[in-house]
Amino acid sequence: STSSICSDDYVFALSAPINEILSSDQPPLASPSPTMVVLCSYDVCLVQTRDIDDLISYARSMQKPALALKYALAHRREVRRHALDQLVDEYFISLLRLGRNRPQRALSYARLKIAAQTMPILLGGDARMWQRWIFLFGRIPGGLFLIRDHIPVRDPALPAFIFEMALEKMLEESCNNILDENGSKNYHLAEKMAGLFLETLRAWGNTYALRRRIQ
Repeated sequence: STSSICSDDYVFALSAPINEILSSDQPPLASPSPTMVVLCSYDVCLVQTRDIDDLISYARSMQKPALALKYALAHRREVRRHALDQLVDEYFISLLRLGRNRPQRALSYARLKIAAQTMPILLGGDARMWQRWIFLFGRIPGGLFLIRDHIPVRDPALPAFIFEMALEKMLEESCNNILDENGSKNYHLAEKMAGLFLETLRAWGNTYALRRRIQ
């Protein structure tokens, strides 16, 4: 639902300012957090004002991984205590309602669409992260059909088995959707999925492993 998506700023990565931040190589303008001296009649304390790591920690404690990632990307040169890959993982896990400790709630098409559109922005040229999230999308019914146009074929170069897995999964889902849950024919959905599968098949090229599976 819309209110569910608005519970955290999941769409921040699709906004122009973040795209500018991600493509910028300029050093941060903000100076390091100052250290201050607090005096009282019986003690002296050295304290440091809150920094970006504190903001990220607070956002994570409030179960807002999108906000935490937004802080990290906007000030990525100043982040010291948090790994960007972990924050990206937490963003997608929350957006796609993954994880063992999460309540079983329906995954909306809106959430899937946001996740698919943000993948090229947040994963960039990291082949390892692409491989991980392509496999995880493969566990979501229809997930690979949504991200097929976003999966990189050159930069970064992904292993061949990633494309073979995706094609096999898409073929399997296309065949399974010929019948709906009530056992009645669902030709419209099956035809649409088959069309998308064939487009992907032509775009990705070598289909040796797929032909072997069909035989």
